[in-house]
Amino acid sequence: MKRIIAVVSVVKPDAQTEHYRYDIAGQTGEVEGKQTNEAPIKVLLTLHPDIEEVIAIVTDAAAQEREHLGGLSSYGYLEQHIRAEFPWVSFFPIPSGDTLDFNGTLLPEILGRVDSNNVIYLETTGGFRDTVTDLMQLSQVLTYQGTRVERAVYSNFHARPKQVEDVPHSYRSFDLISGLNEFQRYGSVESLKRYFSPFEEQPREVRELISSMENVFDAISMCRIDALDRYARRFRMRLQAIQEPESPAGQDPLLRMMLPIFQEKFHTLESTYYHLEWCLNNRLFQQALTIYTDCVPKYLMKKGYLTVTMNADNYLNWTDDEVDNSRGAINSITDSEYRKRPEYCQLNFLLWLSRRNGTRTNGDPMGVTIDTFSTVLRSTPYRLHPALKLDEVQNVLRDFLFAQTLRNMVNHASGGAPIKQGRKRYLESWSYPTSVRSLEEVRDALTAALGHLKTLAERTGQEV
Repeated sequence: MKRIIAVVSVVKPDAQTEHYRYDIAGQTGEVEGKQTNEAPIKVLLTLHPDIEEVIAIVTDAAAQEREHLGGLSSYGYLEQHIRAEFPWVSFFPIPSGDTLDFNGTLLPEILGRVDSNNVIYLETTGGFRDTVTDLMQLSQVLTYQGTRVERAVYSNFHARPKQVEDVPHSYRSFDLISGLNEFQRYGSVESLKRYFSPFEEQPREVRELISSMENVFDAISMCRIDALDRYARRFRMRLQAIQEPESPAGQDPLLRMMLPIFQEKFHTLESTYYHLEWCLNNRLFQQALTIYTDCVPKYLMKKGYLTVTMNADNYLNWTDDEVDNSRGAINSITDSEYRKRPEYCQLNFLLWLSRRNGTRTNGDPMGVTIDTFSTVLRSTPYRLHPALKLDEVQNVLRDFLFAQTLRNMVNHASGGAPIKQGRKRYLESWSYPTSVRSLEEVRDALTAALGHLKTLAERTGQEV
């Protein structure tokens, strides 16, 4: 349903019927009106004949009967003259008392009348001097509710001839502010797409830039890390293209103002470290856990922190029972896959070697492997980068164990998979939170894990 929201003005005794021109959305014409709201409401109904209702906010003064209006109130006069021309339109008055208190009773009443299936048009001329600000704030609340504010109009009494004007800059500025806030906090571009609507009619460079940002955000949200690097490169290409001097879209001053914000948000998505940092900054903690568990082992190999120094065939000749028991842990790595892409060998393969070597304790087998890492390495094809200290690598392995354990907990809809007591005691002995009571605990633990990864990079003289 389409509705107009207007604050009814009081008709002064000396008010005269005036003619107003309009040139809005490719349509031109002329209407007349005596009361302040009359002409702009007529223009909206002319442009959008499917509007069904006017929600009229009526002060005590606008509800008072006036002799110069033949005993009608200002509200009654408005309803009578609008319905004389547009008889299908109904009026719904909301009394406001002596003042317009949008933060008091008015807002709940309006929101009770309007839902997310409605399209709203604002008449911003009527009421007190600051009514337009109140209506713009109302449009923002409606937007959060999911209600679309399609257009706002205003009577320009000072133009010659008088004009009814579209004022998109007023209500669209809220879309812009909301969109940039949503983008900076979460990386989402949904509100920005609404600001640039109709999106399909925007210049190609704008559509490609916004779509590339949306692809990056979606890839992170769905943990499609294999696609993230590709989308991040595409974003950088689109950003560079729109910054070229010959790009017409890049000349838009508002868009140019946004470009540094876009660049700051996405330009660092070039490695697993920055993927994790981006997720933490945007409070995507579950995605951070998934990325850490799935990507940090590959990251350690790719950076050369762990290297393969000999053929691993001997270490892959597991018995059928051993393979069955640890298939999930080693992600079904085959001999040929391992030899072709050793940098993608999962760290779990190394941690589970301790079980093959007969490690059986009342504690956690992986924890024992980490604590005796230097000894375990001697019987594996892995070697540490010579610049690294053993305890620094052990910190990263414990972070991995924590992320893997917590991810298994949060991925179970039944309330979380229980942690085995040995694993629980081991992690708690190193001050990891195993009974997570808040997301801040997860953030703090993963922030510390990022610091450990950064230490390895600094130690080996590499970028993170």
